[in-house]
Amino acid sequence: MISRRKILTFTAGATAAYLFTNSLARGADAPDARPQPKPGDMLTRKVPSTGEVLPVMGFGTYAAMMTKDMADATINGKADVLKAFYDAGGRVVDTAPSYDNAEEVIGITSTRLGLNDKIFITTKVLEQTGGAEAGIKSFERSFRRLQRDKSSKKIEVMQCHNFINWDTHLPTMRKWKDDGKFRYIGVTHYQNHAHEELERIIKRDKVDFLQVNYSAAEPQAADRLLPAAKDLGMAVLINRPFVGGEVIRKAQQNPLPEFVKPFASSWAQAMLKFVIAHDAVTCVIPATGKVEHMKDNMQAGHGRLPDRNECEQLKKALA
Repeated sequence: MISRRKILTFTAGATAAYLFTNSLARGADAPDARPQPKPGDMLTRKVPSTGEVLPVMGFGTYAAMMTKDMADATINGKADVLKAFYDAGGRVVDTAPSYDNAEEVIGITSTRLGLNDKIFITTKVLEQTGGAEAGIKSFERSFRRLQRDKSSKKIEVMQCHNFINWDTHLPTMRKWKDDGKFRYIGVTHYQNHAHEELERIIKRDKVDFLQVNYSAAEPQAADRLLPAAKDLGMAVLINRPFVGGEVIRKAQQNPLPEFVKPFASSWAQAMLKFVIAHDAVTCVIPATGKVEHMKDNMQAGHGRLPDRNECEQLKKALA
């Protein structure tokens, strides 16, 4: 008699072999050819330069974690959003010194929650033209605000924001990475007109991370920039998946289309899954300051992803 364990082992192996063969037949770049998450598990992607595994759903802090009111009630509300993100399986938190006091709020809330050493923080050098010294002051300020200024703590990713003064800051960023203060370094932008210059930069300088805008309403990064990042073995963070919010607000005035319902239960999930469906994408970083929106967003990391045809339908629906 064949044991239940042997049957399960055989079934799992046969299923894996089928999926592998089927993915080869469809082509590695097809949206429906990439690994799908197991039921209940958040999909993850690897950082190409190290193999480190990150959940695909991240947290953008622009506006969401900015506040002039530092009263306990307000900070506790911000902490609730961060906790909802972490409890749902998120780890990547993207911020910047130019996002008002978002770095400071992340430092305070993550420390209060006991999560400061458990989240993967990506931040940026302040947009400065004051030379390398201005960059160093920005780095030091970020360490303090994020409460990563203790002897052995690091910042996971330091990025040059909108590639301002890129050639000046890059040597210092490389040195701080070599010294163990940054784990990775990268470059960012959030507008389509910058894609050509970003492609030139990443091909020349080959850093660890690229952050760029990409969405069903702004899919231009898929033309050249995302394939270039994939070819170079670069991790990719995606900002503005909702195009600053205006696209999703307009979409939510309409019922969710039938073709979306097999893979998403809300417009937000559909738009986030469109982003994750591109195999160059490591993590998407939508911003929200509301717990209920965070919980909805995080569901995009679960279940199957849209295939190529569904992605095209979604672009047309949002046009």
